[in-house]
Amino acid sequence: MIARIKATGKFIDVVPYGDEYVQLFPEGAFKFYTKDELDFRVDIDWQHYRIQASIAAMQAFIGVPQMPFGHITGEAVKIADALVAELQKKGEQQ
Repeated sequence: MIARIKATGKFIDVVPYGDEYVQLFPEGAFKFYTKDELDFRVDIDWQHYRIQASIAAMQAFIGVPQMPFGHITGEAVKIADALVAELQKKGEQQ
């Protein structure tokens, strides 16, 4: 679930763990938060997620030889738009 850290305003993904919430990191690390440290009533900045997803997709495509730069940017935005649309749809179902 998405929460905002009250102290910093940063959005994070957390999972419930007893009376606390855990933020998991890809390298296997984690950080605990109490309910008082997080705000779950967040308005998601979808444009921010769209930009971040576009950047990630472009980074993946840049390693592909023979792919024109203009094609890379267009495909990256298409992927980001599809991801944001799917995330918004999943959020409406909860």
